[in-house]
Amino acid sequence: MGLFDKYETLINQTETVRSKGQVIRVQGLMVESQGPICKIGECCTIFLPGGKTAQAEVIGFNEKRVQLMPLTDISGIVPGCEVYAKGHYLEVLVGDELLG
Repeated sequence: MGLFDKYETLINQTETVRSKGQVIRVQGLMVESQGPICKIGECCTIFLPGGKTAQAEVIGFNEKRVQLMPLTDISGIVPGCEVYAKGHYLEVLVGDELLG
């Protein structure tokens, strides 16, 4: 292990730029926001009133709006909630334990 390995790991895990948006509409299960800058399939965090968060995936775009499909409970989402792009896609770890 090199002298600076732990610092390099810490730097690689640090989120240096956050792309931010704002919820403008909720219709059924779909949430629309103005921003953030993101890609189809990217994960986002929605900050709800009271300090709670909800996770969502980018499923499309409509003009300049981002369409999000929630992955967690969205009760409490209101227009104006902040939306942050995580910069990565949803991942599920798999291993030998899943083999039948």
